[in-house]
Amino acid sequence: MRILFVSQYYCPEMGAPSVRVQQLSRAWAASGHDVTVLTAFPNHPSGTIYPGYRHRFLRLVDTRHQDGVRVLRVAHVPTANRAGWERMVSYSSFATTASLAASVVRDVDIVIATSPQLLVGLVGWLRTKLSKAAFVLEVRDIWPESITASGVSHKHSSLVKILGTLARFLYREADHIVTVTDNMRGYLIKHNNLTPSRVDVIGGGVNLDLFTNTNDRTVAQREWDLCGKFVVSYIGTLGAAHDLSTVLAAAAELRGPAPDVAFVLAGEGAAKLSLEREAKRNHLTNIRFIDRQNIAKIPSLIAASDVCLAVLRNDPLFETVVPTKIFEYMACGKPVLSNIQGETQNLLNLSGAGMSVSSGDPGELVRGILALRGNKNRSARLGEAGRSYVLANRSWEKLARDYMTILKTIMKRASLGNRS
Repeated sequence: MRILFVSQYYCPEMGAPSVRVQQLSRAWAASGHDVTVLTAFPNHPSGTIYPGYRHRFLRLVDTRHQDGVRVLRVAHVPTANRAGWERMVSYSSFATTASLAASVVRDVDIVIATSPQLLVGLVGWLRTKLSKAAFVLEVRDIWPESITASGVSHKHSSLVKILGTLARFLYREADHIVTVTDNMRGYLIKHNNLTPSRVDVIGGGVNLDLFTNTNDRTVAQREWDLCGKFVVSYIGTLGAAHDLSTVLAAAAELRGPAPDVAFVLAGEGAAKLSLEREAKRNHLTNIRFIDRQNIAKIPSLIAASDVCLAVLRNDPLFETVVPTKIFEYMACGKPVLSNIQGETQNLLNLSGAGMSVSSGDPGELVRGILALRGNKNRSARLGEAGRSYVLANRSWEKLARDYMTILKTIMKRASLGNRS
């Protein structure tokens, strides 16, 4: 099968979108499929082109083969992941250059366009108008609802209305939709009048060769200067959608009664500067901010942790999501403490990998941390259960096989001229 996978984000950039596309693509390529990834030059989240790619960026287009995958990068206007207008400049400029590049990618059987961001879906749809390639829209965030849930915009804004119209158009035009959780699938079907057979779920996965429970905790704590601490880590995007002010409030509560508890917030994002200022203003010396790390360093940071956090703002839309970081925590055998209800809570209950607390409640977060701090046997059991779950269900190799079964069905259906 000849696959064109369109994604603005791709490794070496961090984050769930880039990792997902890389892992699926190279698994398909290893199985003998012809895979091209159409992406931007790496710059997320700082907006600065990564070292080693700057001279290629000046050529505007670059093609390389990595792990059997043809990676086609196109220049766009790189901007930092801060203000909404900056993101829109980045999104729209990539959609423009990617559409031009997609038009010259020949001999394609199927086009997969993955969100975020939503304009990538338009790139995929336009490419399928040039040939009889099937169009798969991969929905990882529900737009435009995610914008309002994150507090970036309000539901009556012109931007939200425009993106809502585009989303409905893409849902209607896609030959098939692949999303990442059962709750998200149900939401899409219910709110967009979609035929259930047109929507499938391929959830998040984890690289089990990289994320493992064999890293030495003592060595990792020395590496990150965390020796002698009970380490509570959040690793990922520090954004508007993430309930990190509640984490800071929990740190303030624990500063006196539990001085051995150290909080680590590792990553970049639009909210990082304000969080750092808040921590400094409130003299939260038990919080340590760590800059974005290469993915190869993340397992060491997880190994240094006693508890790993997955937090989001209290919004019904977030009941449809499961942050990919959770699978990385589980693969490393660490207990997960999360305030995300719905799908994430169901996952933790199913796998036995962690504890759920109420969103926006620092007191509950404190009680959860202290419960795990006071019961090492329980923490170990949660970590072992999470590791067992991902080994059985969340390897990228397994997910790639499941996804390929769906793609073959789509191709067969398309050859018969049937979209339903």
